[in-house]
Amino acid sequence: MSLLYYSRMRFIQNLTPLLTAAPTPAHVISIFAGSVEGNHSPDALPIGVPPPGTYGVTAVRDYTVFMKTFFFEELAEKHAGKISFTHIYPSLVDGPTFYSNVNPLWFRIVWRMIKPFVSWYVTPADVCGDVMVFLATRRYAAKGVGSGEGEVVGGVARSSQAEVGGGAYAVGYRGDENKGVSYAKIRKADTGQRVWEHTVGTIEECLKKGGVA
Repeated sequence: MSLLYYSRMRFIQNLTPLLTAAPTPAHVISIFAGSVEGNHSPDALPIGVPPPGTYGVTAVRDYTVFMKTFFFEELAEKHAGKISFTHIYPSLVDGPTFYSNVNPLWFRIVWRMIKPFVSWYVTPADVCGDVMVFLATRRYAAKGVGSGEGEVVGGVARSSQAEVGGGAYAVGYRGDENKGVSYAKIRKADTGQRVWEHTVGTIEECLKKGGVA
């Protein structure tokens, strides 16, 4: 989770002064599993690191997606008008890595054989690139900027709080946003603040242990 969540949030923290100094609203785009939400209990919100007994790919994804959604919402509010934050699920991207010699020969052969059968789940690399550039347009506006539907072709996107131009977005591999409120059934009034305090606290603790702060 250090690479998928905490280090990314720290990276954003470090870049914030430059992003807010830009003459036009900036865009932060995080590629992982945006909009891929798990089912959770309101009494056991996935904040922090999954317990050792359940730690694995699925659990890490669920915790990361949950915290990133709420942390981005907090950031969008704190930097309203200055920065938009988008978390995207790119699907499986058919890039050169699949054909690289760093992979064993058997994998490269198998991939070529099964690719036609999973093409519905695979995004061509050039298409994925186009989507990433699209996420940096005014459709995914900073909170409070260009919230009018008619100002952008196709309209301004809805945020993870279902707010037009809300500044924090969780989207699929075509930049398609969920029209409803993310985690609507388990949201609490203090959820965003709890995620914020946990994340900032964890980063500060790590910096102190590393002798940075």
